[in-house]
Amino acid sequence: MLTPETIREFQEAVGGFCWQTDYATFCRKLGREPDLWTQTKWQSLQTMTHGLGAFDAATLARLLTPEEPPVALAALEAAGKEPWTAEEILRREG
Repeated sequence: MLTPETIREFQEAVGGFCWQTDYATFCRKLGREPDLWTQTKWQSLQTMTHGLGAFDAATLARLLTPEEPPVALAALEAAGKEPWTAEEILRREG
């Protein structure tokens, strides 16, 4: 399970890397020459950093923690029954 502390550490590590690193260093750390691929990855990293910063760590941890299955699904599983497949639903509605 991801905790707010783990999320915060990740946010700080990524943010710190981006704050302290320029594109040339990024390429060097990847062991690649600057090219379209590294430009795309650099931009993706910048976008990810911005996106991570849009949420506080507790909210991200809550969003990334799997939920329990819906009650109806849990009841089916407890009874040893399989949920309907998409084909069964279409056939029943058809």
